[in-house]
Amino acid sequence: MVGAAYRFGPVRLSASYNSGDLNNATSKAPSTELDAYTIGVAWDVGPGVAKAVYSSMDSSVGNVNASIRDLSVWGLGYDYVLSRRTTIYFIGLLETEGQYNSTTKKFVTGNTTGLQIGITHLF
Repeated sequence: MVGAAYRFGPVRLSASYNSGDLNNATSKAPSTELDAYTIGVAWDVGPGVAKAVYSSMDSSVGNVNASIRDLSVWGLGYDYVLSRRTTIYFIGLLETEGQYNSTTKKFVTGNTTGLQIGITHLF
């Protein structure tokens, strides 16, 4: 795994790359090679920080094995600073290339979206 981040005034850029093998713990099944990378940007905007991220994972078995699959995730968020110790955050996510349905035990193509709103307080 390797990663780096750099700040240009109010803008912070970050990136990471991860590569490895997922061992299936059986002699009959080959291990799965996984490659993942993430690219992010954070920008000081108003009383908080706007954030955007793209992350991708590619496996050697692709979408053949539903439990180990290729995927891409886009995220947008904003951290609104209320005080030195309290922040409200908003996060929206879009996952593409499908998901595994544990009920039907099948890989379903399509998109998954999510929204999260929360508060962080440091004691």
